[in-house]
Amino acid sequence: MKTYTVGIIGFGFIGKVHAYAHLTMPLYYPQSGFRTRITHIGTSSMATAKKGCAQVQADVPVADYREITDNPDIDIVHICTPNHLHRDMLLSALKNNKHIYCDKPLVANAAEAAQVREALAGYTGTAQMTFQCRFFPATLRAIQLVREGFLGDIHDRWDLIGVRRMVEDVAFLIISDIFCCAPPKTLYETTIDLTAIYFRM
Repeated sequence: MKTYTVGIIGFGFIGKVHAYAHLTMPLYYPQSGFRTRITHIGTSSMATAKKGCAQVQADVPVADYREITDNPDIDIVHICTPNHLHRDMLLSALKNNKHIYCDKPLVANAAEAAQVREALAGYTGTAQMTFQCRFFPATLRAIQLVREGFLGDIHDRWDLIGVRRMVEDVAFLIISDIFCCAPPKTLYETTIDLTAIYFRM
């Protein structure tokens, strides 16, 4: 059985949520061909990294994210730090061809998103941003209905309550193309996350 080693960078509330998912996954999903094991916890201080390791029985506390992103023994990198820190961690993980699960937003602005896009050249891992609601049964059903034409032709993108047009959010458009896990030629993509629903044609 393949064991994927996991390093979590950032272990505040969100880092603990990510860790909880790994720890409880075997209770809900069969893992006959693989399993995951959190081996490294990275935070801004060794004291909190050690505390995080003790909480999830991880082996290695680190205070420098590169000890996770550059480590050949790590398969999967979780990025759970404040938003303005994501870019450098992403670039390092991409350079080292790690599988990546990055909390949202992916980066802080469109310029950083463009840098991440450039870094994808030659990347062969699996990368995703935490739009976890897309895998809920209701969301998957919504995607099915859109693809079957139930909603007709969708020509624009609005948030759920119509506060602003998502089509004008350039950074979101760049980021969604990079990490939303849809094939480039997908006819429709539906993503529901928290209070927003996006329809992409």
